[in-house]
Parts: sequence; structure tokens; C-alpha cells
Amino acid sequence: FWTLDEFYPRIEGSPPPEMRLSTPLVGDALRAQLGDSETRRIRYRRHPDALDLAALLDFLTVLPGPRIAVFNTVQTVAVIAWTLAEKSGREKVEHLSTALTPLDREITLARVKARLADEHDQDWTLVATSLVEAGVDLSFHSGVREAASLSSLLQLGGRVNRHNEYEEADVWSVT
Repeated sequence: FWTLDEFYPRIEGSPPPEMRLSTPLVGDALRAQLGDSETRRIRYRRHPDALDLAALLDFLTVLPGPRIAVFNTVQTVAVIAWTLAEKSGREKVEHLSTALTPLDREITLARVKARLADEHDQDWTLVATSLVEAGVDLSFHSGVREAASLSSLLQLGGRVNRHNEYEEADVWSVT
């Protein structure tokens, strides 16, 4: 951006200006430590097969919990949440999407946060739309994301092992 002629006029033939911070924001040792921590925090993985609903539910329920599963449409989330509750029991599923009223979303989000804080309540799944991908401080052990953009997968990564509380954590992309 800053090297475009329209924004930074320069003498013809001269190289673009070099952009540098005069003082680094963090030192080299801390930068290396943070980079190492981030690469160990989660693994991004892709399921090799297209999954039908039954195979998706089987795959989802064997992942370490608590789990978060994000899908692209309100309809998909509703079907998966309903079917998973039928299979595993209502107490093992939370559903969060824009199909819920703002008040119901607030109530569900509070319940999800309380469940995440309970170390004895691990075997459950939040099934949600992308509304949980940004601006929400949640941390799950495992994540599943219906194939979408890379930025959506990375956003979900921010909801898995957020505080390095798990030794191993995976975020799966599925179709």
C-alpha cells in the first residue's frame, strides 16, 4: 500500500521506500518463544473423505471434548445439532446460530462458558454457525469446520486450545 506511487510519490527509478519499525515490538527471544508456542498449540488437519451425516456424527463424537463444530448454514447447523442430540442425548449438545433470538443466543453462550469452565463436563459438542468464529472468548479441545475459506478455518483455530490448556488439540476441515 505505502509503496504505491499514488500514496508515496518518489523520484522516477528510485527503489520503493523501506518500511521498518524503528523499535521492534517484542524482542527476538520472546518472538521465537511465542512462535514456537503457537505452532504447537493446535494442528490443522483435513479429513480425507467426504462425510455423510452418519459418518460426520461418528467422527465428531470420537474427538476429545469439549468439541466445537462450525458449519456454513443455519439449516446445516440445525440438522446436525438435532441429529447429534437424538444420537448422543440432548445434554451432550449445544446449538448456537443466528436462527436463535439474541436473548436465546446470550443464554446459550452463558451456558457454553459455564460448561467450558467445568473440568468434569468434557463430553459435549457446540454446533454453531460462523458467529462463534470471532469476538468470542471460548476454548475447546477439538474443532471441526465445514470446508470454507482459510480465514474461517484460522478463526476456528482461535477457539481451540486458546490458552494452551490441552497438550494436543486438532482443528479438522471436513466436507
